[in-house]
Amino acid sequence: MRFLYKWYTKITLACVILLFLGRALYRNFSVLQGYDWNINWEYFPIAVLLVIINFVFLSLIWRSTIKYFSGKRLSLRKTFYIWGLSSLGKYIPGKVWAVAGMIVMVEKEGISRSDGIVSALTYQYLNISAGFVLTVIGAVIYFKEWLTPALVILGIPMMIALIYPPVISAVLNFGFKMFKFDERCDAIDFRKALIYLFCHMICWTIYGLAFYFFIKSISNASFFMIFALTAVFASSYIIGFLSFFVPGGLGVREGVMSASLSTLLPAPIAISIALLSRVWLSAAEILMYVSLPFIKPRKAPKD
Repeated sequence: MRFLYKWYTKITLACVILLFLGRALYRNFSVLQGYDWNINWEYFPIAVLLVIINFVFLSLIWRSTIKYFSGKRLSLRKTFYIWGLSSLGKYIPGKVWAVAGMIVMVEKEGISRSDGIVSALTYQYLNISAGFVLTVIGAVIYFKEWLTPALVILGIPMMIALIYPPVISAVLNFGFKMFKFDERCDAIDFRKALIYLFCHMICWTIYGLAFYFFIKSISNASFFMIFALTAVFASSYIIGFLSFFVPGGLGVREGVMSASLSTLLPAPIAISIALLSRVWLSAAEILMYVSLPFIKPRKAPKD
């Protein structure tokens, strides 16, 4: 009953956020009607395809992280299968299930529980850090007039600290303690951390490009907005991911995205795009999940 109550509370909260967004759309329906949507559906498949390509790139980064900590290399087929299947865990409140799924499945591949935990959390940490760095860069490039010296002074040291090995170890060890893991993480090589961070930044940039093509499929968008759109997408996705109280960041991601996009577009249009973006990303995820049974590694025949 306690578990069901938590689920009910979290789903209710997500629905309340979506209800407020829907209410704002209803009250500004005339703005939606008068807006030049400029539908170009040929861009939508490109937006979906870029997300799927990014899924492959992200799984390869995780594969390299596993190799760094354990010395063992998973096959490409197993890598994408485990990464894709475990990512379903983000739709369960708590988000720890995505990491837990990775750990359980790599254990079956002969990788120790300790190496599985350290590699999974390092991967997630550097992914979030890369998104934060690109958010700051996007804000500096596109929202110059909003910046203050204080933001730059605080932002640059934070970006450097995020990839400083002792800081990475301290954050990960705090995560181990919070999730009651017995493992501890030694400092990762600084050069390796930079490489992984750069790879994750490339993936976030691809997400930003996909987001641009998604918006382009239903509205007008300038390619020069790519830095701003990358920052908007990264910040909203990360905040949604870190919202442990709702499955898949439902409502939270859309709320942050609509608030950020409203600096670039009329508020009702920004809300509409934020809500529709869930459909776009879900389409890419569904295609990935449908493909998993076909790439599932076959068990070796018994003698």
